[in-house]
Amino acid sequence: MSTLMDAKSLFEKIKEEVKADVDSLKKKGINPGLAAVVVSEEAISHTYVFFKQKDCKEVGINSQMIDLSKVDQRNRENEALRAIKDLNDSDAMHGIIVQMPFPNFVNEEKIFNALSPDKDVDSLTPYRLGKILRGEYTYNDLLPCTPRGVVELLKYYKVDVAGKDVAIIGRSVLVSNTLRKMLEDMDATATCYHTKSKN
Repeated sequence: MSTLMDAKSLFEKIKEEVKADVDSLKKKGINPGLAAVVVSEEAISHTYVFFKQKDCKEVGINSQMIDLSKVDQRNRENEALRAIKDLNDSDAMHGIIVQMPFPNFVNEEKIFNALSPDKDVDSLTPYRLGKILRGEYTYNDLLPCTPRGVVELLKYYKVDVAGKDVAIIGRSVLVSNTLRKMLEDMDATATCYHTKSKN
C-alpha cells in the first residue's frame, strides 16, 4: 500500500513550533542568527539562500548572507575562509551554512575544516559528519535539513521503515549518504542508487 505524503502541512506546523521556540529564546535575551556563505556564481545557490532567508524572517531568526560570488577567483577561497572565521567568532550568528556547490577553484576540504562544528548547520565538517556516520547524534543536534525533513515526514505519517528496503536516488554526502545512515538507524535497509547502478 502506498502513502502520498504532503510535506506542506508538516512544514507549516514545524515553522510554528520554531517561531514559538525563537520567541521563547528572545524573552531570555537570545536573538538567534543564521549566516549563509555563498561562493558559487550559480543562480541556484542564491535562490536556495533567498528562500532560507525568507523562512528565517517569517519565524523571527536574523539572517545574513555573505555573497562572495563576484570576488576574483584567485582570492575567493581566502575570502571565504576569512568570512567563516569571522562568523565562527560572532556571538550574533549561531548557525552557519556554506552553500554548495563550490566552484572547482575553491577547496571544499579547507572550507569545512575551517567551519566550527558547533555552528555547522548542514553537518559537513569532519566532526559533525563523523558523528552522524557513527550514529552518535540525537534529533536535538544540528542535522542536514533534507535528510532530517525526510525522517520527520516519515514519522508524521507514521511510516515504519524498520525491516523495509529503501531506495535513495543519489550519493551526495549532504543528502543521500546522511539519509542512508539515518534510515539504517531506524532499522531500514537503505541503498543509494546513482548513474552507475545497474537496473
